[in-house]
Order: sequence, then structure tokens, then C-alpha cells
Amino acid sequence: MRNFVKEKLRNGGVAVGAWMSILNPSAARIVASSGLDWVLFDTEHGPPSFETVDGLVRAVGGAGALPLVRVVWNDINAIKQALDTGAYGVIVPWVNTKEEAERAVTYCRYQPEGLRGCAPGRAASAWGVSSAEYLKIANDEVLVVVQIETTKAMENIEEVVSVEGVDATFIGPSDLGVDGAQGRVLPPRGRQCDGEGRRCVSGLGRRAGDSLRQGRRPLEQPHRDGLQVHRRRLGHRVPGHRLQGDPGEDKKVNQGSALPRLPSVHKSRV
Repeated sequence: MRNFVKEKLRNGGVAVGAWMSILNPSAARIVASSGLDWVLFDTEHGPPSFETVDGLVRAVGGAGALPLVRVVWNDINAIKQALDTGAYGVIVPWVNTKEEAERAVTYCRYQPEGLRGCAPGRAASAWGVSSAEYLKIANDEVLVVVQIETTKAMENIEEVVSVEGVDATFIGPSDLGVDGAQGRVLPPRGRQCDGEGRRCVSGLGRRAGDSLRQGRRPLEQPHRDGLQVHRRRLGHRVPGHRLQGDPGEDKKVNQGSALPRLPSVHKSRV
């Protein structure tokens, strides 16, 4: 089974999914059958072990939405374990430099293009292909998404998203809102960086993820048990358009911000 999420992004489309926090296989399959493109299981801030993730990935197999995993860190073992469950891609947090983005891509690919350890059996069965077929297609089909979450990452954003093999990004307004803030959450700063980062990524012809939450700004959205009430979409590419907050908020980006201004982006591929 090919990665239609990656194909949709490559062709300029939008892929809509759900960030799961119900760790029940039946519930995960119901969500995956609802018409979404992807469902994500979070091992960075979420509680599941890889044994749990393995069962969840198999539970949603063939239901419609493709399973993704956010790994705990940009680590070769964490990424290997996530992909060996049969996940169709990973979201890698705290990617700050071109070199770190290159490492994330390398960890997702088998030799000679990368360093992923070769044990394709479980992943192949989850994809419904033979081990030989999985080895042939995995390097091209696995989705690699990096998160931009720090001041350093914002400074290097053009280099990070230009790395060959990085398919999409998520801007992390929560971490950006506390970076250098001595423990104080600064929602406006995080939202400003979110909008500026997405516009820059889009202007470079790359895919930027966005959060869709029920009429609230990202840092004002309460967490609820079970399926979080927000959905995220990969592929938002409309410069200056915000899904939350004041329509004119984008005009205020970088005013009073301690973060460096990103290069101006005048047009985006649509």
C-alpha cells in the first residue's frame, strides 16, 4: 500500500488528520474510518509505549487513514522503532539545524541512503506487502515531518526545510512561546512565530502543517481526555491566512518580538 498522504502533499493537496490520545484500538479504528487522511500517535508528550503503538498501528490498518507516529526525539532508535511498527511516517520534534534535519531523514531510510536498521517483516505485514517489496519502496514512501520549535530553528528555517527528504513541517508555537521566556508562556509570541514560519515554509515551496481547533487559538485550547478536540492538517500553503485569531494579526508579526525576522516571502506556489 503506497503512502497517499505523501503523494497528496507532493501534488499540492491538503492532508487532514487527527492527533489521537485515546489509546484504544477500537476507538483508533473508528477515527481512522471517519474519512481522515491520517491519525497520529504521540510518543513525545503522550503516554504510549511502543508495544501500545504497535497494536494501534495494526488496528487502523486498512481502515482508511494512515498511521503516523511522533517520536520522542530525533534519535535513530526512536525513529527505527516507530517505523518498524508499520507507521507510514514520523514527526520529529526539536529539529533546529540543517544537519539535524539531514539526520532525521537518514534515520528514516535504509542503506545505502540512510542508517535505518533492516528488519522489515513487521512493517511489511502492516503495509500488506512482502518484505522484499517493502525494502524496495520504503525509502520513497515514508513521510518525514520535522517540527520547528525554537528560536534557533526559526533562524535556520530555510536551511531546515530545504533538506532533501523533508516532506513537511509543523511549527511548534507552544515551545516557541516559552523559548527564552524563563518559564512564562507567551502565547502572542508563539502565534506570531507560527504564522511567520508557515509563510516562509510555503514560500520555499515546502509543506507546512497547521492546527484546526474549535474557534480557539492554539495555546488557549484546553486539553481533553480522549481524542483531542483539534485536528491538524499537513499542507497549509496560504500565506497570510490564519485559521484562528484576528484576521489582521499577521500584519503584526515580529513587532516587539525578540526573534529574528525571517526573509520576506512574496509569493507561494499554490
